[in-house]
Amino acid sequence: MQKFILRPSSKNQVTIPKPVRQALGVDPKDPIAVVIDDEGKVSLEPARLLSISELKGILPPLGRPTSPDFSAEIREAMEEHAQQIVDRLNQR
Repeated sequence: MQKFILRPSSKNQVTIPKPVRQALGVDPKDPIAVVIDDEGKVSLEPARLLSISELKGILPPLGRPTSPDFSAEIREAMEEHAQQIVDRLNQR
């Protein structure tokens, strides 16, 4: 087992030693995840960026509009807002 002592800079940044980067299989600019488990043990692992297709389904669906005629409600709201603007302009 190898152990490396790292000293944070004044900005709390550390340089990851080359043998660690090689063991992780990462190149410069590759993302690295810092993982803290339930017992407080800290480890490093290569961070895998997810593709768009892998992200699909991660969030719950927003749901459907509750109104049967949502388009009509939008149109009505836009007409009301337009009328408010016209009323303000006429008051000048």
